Formats: sequence, C-alpha cells, structure tokens
Amino acid sequence: AGRLDLQLGGDTPVLRLSISNGQQIALATLSSNWTCVLPPAPAAGSEPTEMDVRLDVTPDEACLTLLRGLSPQPLAQGRVPLAPGQFTAAGGAPAELAATVGGYRLTPWFWNDPAPGPGTPSPSGGPARWRPLASRFGTPDAAGPVFRALRALGDQAPDTLRIAGHMLLADAAAAPGAPRRLPADELESEAFWQGLATAIEAGSASDTARQAALAALADAAMDLALAPPDDGSGDTALVRVRRPGIGAWRGRLSLWMDGLPLQTRSLRGHRADAVEDVRLPLPEAIRTGVHTVTARAEVTWLDQPLVLQQRLVANPGIPRWHVVGPFMLPDGVFTNTVFPPEQETLDLQRLFAAPDGTQMPWQRVEPPPEQPLEADHLIHFAQRFRRQANFAAAYAAAIFDSREAVPATLALGVSDGVQVWLNGACVLTDLRTREWAPGNVRVPVTLVRGANTLLVKSLHADGLWFLSARLEDGAGNPLRGISY
Repeated sequence: AGRLDLQLGGDTPVLRLSISNGQQIALATLSSNWTCVLPPAPAAGSEPTEMDVRLDVTPDEACLTLLRGLSPQPLAQGRVPLAPGQFTAAGGAPAELAATVGGYRLTPWFWNDPAPGPGTPSPSGGPARWRPLASRFGTPDAAGPVFRALRALGDQAPDTLRIAGHMLLADAAAAPGAPRRLPADELESEAFWQGLATAIEAGSASDTARQAALAALADAAMDLALAPPDDGSGDTALVRVRRPGIGAWRGRLSLWMDGLPLQTRSLRGHRADAVEDVRLPLPEAIRTGVHTVTARAEVTWLDQPLVLQQRLVANPGIPRWHVVGPFMLPDGVFTNTVFPPEQETLDLQRLFAAPDGTQMPWQRVEPPPEQPLEADHLIHFAQRFRRQANFAAAYAAAIFDSREAVPATLALGVSDGVQVWLNGACVLTDLRTREWAPGNVRVPVTLVRGANTLLVKSLHADGLWFLSARLEDGAGNPLRGISY
C-alpha cells in the first residue's frame, strides 16, 4: 500500500486530495469533505490497473472523478462546495503531487481552460478531452516516502534526499530491463533508509518539518477516533498505528485529555506486523463538554527520534437540544411569522397547538449513541417531526454553563432563514434562503458566567431541513469552559 497526496494552495491548501492504503480516497475543503472506498488493489505481481484521477474546479464546487482504464463510467465521484474566494485561490495555486498507491498507476488530470471556448466541452458536460497539466505518474513504491519527505522539507531538503528522488524518477522512466540506479536490494536495505533519515535529522529545517519528513520517509502514520460505548463499555479512543515500511521501531504511545495524561502503552514492532490497533478507555467526563483528546507516539526509528501525534475535539458542537414544531407559515409564504415560543419565557414543559389540532411538546434531542464524539450533532427536523413540512418554522433551545463571561462566535449550520436569541436578547435575524452547510451563518455573541439560554428559530422554505451549532473562540476552535 502507498499514498498519493495532491493539494492546491501550498502551506494553506484550499483543496486537498489524499489516497491512502489503496483503500480510501478523500477530497476535502475547509468546510466539507467527501470520501469513498476503492475496490481492492490488484494482487501482488499482477499488472497495475491504470486509473485516472480527474479534478474539476468551478466557482461553486470541486468535483473529483476516478476512471478505470478506458471505461466512460466513473469508478467513483464526489463533489464538495467551495467557499467564496476558494475558486480564485485554487486557480492560482500550484498543484503538488507526491507518491503512488500500491497496485494502481494514478494520473492527475486538470481542466486547463477556466473558460472553454466555442466547441470545447465543459468540464461538467458530456465527453471531454482532458488536457493533463501533470503527466502520468508511476514510480516504484519507494518513491512515495522519498517524495513526501521532499515535499515536507521544501527548499531545505538535504542533497542526499534530492539525489535519491532523482534516481528513483530516472529508474521509473527507464526502459524495461535497463540497469537500475537504485536496485531492489539497495531499496530493501536498512542502511539506505538510515542514511536518508540521518541526513534529514542533520538538516537545517525546523523541528516540525523534520518530524513530518521522517514520518513520511518511514511511511508511518497514526489515526485517532473516539468511539461511543459498545457492549456496555464506556467511551474509548481508537488509535491505529502504521509502523515503518522498513526497519523496526520502539517507544511508547500515550493518551492525553485536556493536557493531562491518561494512559501509556509501549510500542514495538516492524514491517511484518505493519498495523496495530489500540483501544484506550476514556473517562466519563468526556461527555460533559468540550475536551481535547491527544494520542502521541514517541519512538526511535533507525536511531532517529520520531513523534506522531493526532488530536481530536470531543463535543465540538452543541450536543443537546430541546425542539418544538413545526409551526406552519400562513398561506405557504416564506415570512418571519411570530409564534408563541419566542414570545414567552422559555418553559420546556409548555405545550403548543399543532397543525393537526393536537398538542406539541418540547422534544429532547441528543446525539445517537453510535455518533462519534468528535462529530457535530445535526438536528434533522423532518425526521424528528416525522414529516417533511415546507414553509414552516421550528424552535431549538439549548441551556449550557460557561466557566466565565467570554466573547464567542456562534457558528450555525442552517437551512434557509434563522433568528437567534441569547439570554432573551435577539442577536441575529437572517431571512435569506440557503442550503444547509456547517457554519454557513456566524454571529458574534457574549456569554455570561454560569447558565446561558440559547433559542434558535429555524425558518424553512423547502428541501432538506437541518440545524447544527458550535460555539467557537477567536481562532475558530471549539470554545473551552462550556458544559452542557
């Protein structure tokens, strides 16, 4: 297995494509992502399957398409929206490509005409002649780690690493049967990789860049997920560690929450057992508010120190709500009609008249047990009300405690119009129609110390009807010191 990384935008990418382990592909922007599972890679020793990776960037969205061989039918396709300004940034951003996926020969193709002329098929319509801005990329698996390390170091890469990269590319372009500059027995030698690792560690790059380059060179990685309770057990952190592609390592894996250590495990192994899954229990307090969970591997690989770290935020959004609705808008017209929940002091025991003549209570809404702790809680109003109500309003109330009086940003994901009250004061009225997207409405607020009451009125025209919310600090991170 290998990895292909493609990004537009340099140090602050506006678009990133990542294919890893020959199994999963993800296309991500700053606001959303798309993933799909690839079919199994061809068996070892068989001829690689040719696959085209086609990326179309338009002012509104990026579309990623995978095509196998000459088949016109996409193997997989995903679309993600682009925020204003991302299209312009992507158009002028350099495209960086590194590495391969084991078993596949991957080809990046980019549409070269931002405004196709007459008679030229558009990227989104019908068969098209795709002009490659990057040519076919097929190299030995060893090139992946080397070129990812080169990218991590940039202009500060040592000459030893650059020479190895040039030799690998030359070998890839060589005719079948021609002598290799780096023969297979040398690529399988620990001494070759140890020399590259030593050159990286002795270089002038920053500690962060050197560590990223060493991890890339080792083809080592770590993933972290927060798993909900299973079979009566508590919440757990799932850590998957991919050991180096060559050589052994030894060290320790530690789990932290909010800067305090929870557990430590030893790490040992080599390529023969490349992946290790570790389940570490989390304290019950993980569900009480916003918490940072960090997994950190500190190991020695080929006599060089290597650190891998992953961090997740538990409960990044407001997890618990009470909702009531739907309240039908008069005459099916999208207007900000006033309904009783916004006229009265919040009383979660109050009943309201329903459209069918029955009584509507406030309903408690919490994330489903299977939802990962690091995911935002999305209220699906139609599912909650067991009906799709067009031209209607619903109310969602949340009560939470703040450790101190503090300014914050309320980042809402809304469908259509929204009105917001915090502690009885209206802080936002926005009646524009729109499709739901995380954080598509942002409003500055000031929390009081202690209990805070948030009331959100969701005005819906038609289509899907969702609501999500986060409280963020000035840097856009989930706000600390909040309990629900």
